[in-house]
Amino acid sequence: MNDHLPKPVNPEQIHKALLRWLPGMAEERSDPAQPAQEPPLHPDTESPGDATASVFSEKTFMARIGEDRAAAAAILSAFCMDIPGKEKALGDAIRQNDAPEARRLAHTIKGAGAAVSAARVVSASGELEKSLQNTSDSPQAPILLSHLRSALRELMNHPDFIRLSQSKQ
Repeated sequence: MNDHLPKPVNPEQIHKALLRWLPGMAEERSDPAQPAQEPPLHPDTESPGDATASVFSEKTFMARIGEDRAAAAAILSAFCMDIPGKEKALGDAIRQNDAPEARRLAHTIKGAGAAVSAARVVSASGELEKSLQNTSDSPQAPILLSHLRSALRELMNHPDFIRLSQSKQ
């Protein structure tokens, strides 16, 4: 088996890959005449740094997790608990000119942003990660870090993000 499933992983994409590679699974599908709707991989397809990128796409996020509100609350709550520490460590790494650590943290935040369908966070962290690729000291890093911090604040203050992170159902 040789296939590619990009992150964040979409359950429907996994299912389609399994249908391609495991004989007999196609017959087990409940209604093969009705193909499942596949949400986009990322909440928006803007280029990195695009100011029009979505703060939070509830529709994409919920589709990715199978409309499970309890899972949504758990994932978003974990994001809110974990990312501030990563953001602080990223700032520390930039101040200490530790580009490898800063790149790793920017990449981690980018992946977390993609997992929760936060295109602005993905865009801002991706730009920061890219700026640190080939240098140990990026003069743009502090500016790009402030853009990332703004994107994270917007996300964590977004009404839909707050509502879902606190939902119990």
